[in-house]
Amino acid sequence: MPTTSYYLSQDVHMCLADDQVVILDLRRDRYLSLDSDASIMLRPYLDLLAGREGLPEDRDEPRLREVLAKLSADGLVCTSPLPSMAVETHRPGRRAENAITPRPPSGQNLCAHYALHYIWSVVRARVALRTCSLHRIVVSERIKRSAQPGAPREFDADETARLCSIYCRLRVIATDRGQCLFDTLALKLFLGNYGIFPDWIFGVRLNPFGAHCWLQHGNTVVNDSIDSVRPFTPIMTA
Repeated sequence: MPTTSYYLSQDVHMCLADDQVVILDLRRDRYLSLDSDASIMLRPYLDLLAGREGLPEDRDEPRLREVLAKLSADGLVCTSPLPSMAVETHRPGRRAENAITPRPPSGQNLCAHYALHYIWSVVRARVALRTCSLHRIVVSERIKRSAQPGAPREFDADETARLCSIYCRLRVIATDRGQCLFDTLALKLFLGNYGIFPDWIFGVRLNPFGAHCWLQHGNTVVNDSIDSVRPFTPIMTA
């Protein structure tokens, strides 16, 4: 008889933060944390749950089976493997090790196309966050990125730093710039106009609880400092 295996449900993400398993249910826009006992049982198997093979049920660990049954009842894990593309979205993102230093653009005046791209990116980000769920926005960004023709452009740290500096100079006309979700999405859209597509990382911390997001390429933060993102454990990449 085939062994039943458990997998993370689509749009559900997990990470280990402060020795506790934290869950992001993107479709329902909620974070949950498992208690210490459940976290101890589950944390050795997070990679299996998020992988293509899944976590086999036939383990002689009644408490683990109990935890999996509860997660399954809540719709957070399932027994049907996800398509390969969906499995890839479960990667939480790398821990940051360094950050880009914005480089001032040459010349005093900015070309008009920078301002136009900036305004369009800000408007799109604001409309999206006011009219769409985060789930829909993230899925849209993933589809857009996967639809890019040809091989991905090699990441140019100097050009990215220059464009980030331009974005910061233009940001004075945006009233939402203190909000990481809006600011990161707007910058992501702005950089996309120039063929630069860093990862959109979502992180979480406990004690006290907090959530944060930023752009990152590999282990290099694009729009934040190492000190700001270090307390947050990556849980999802878009």
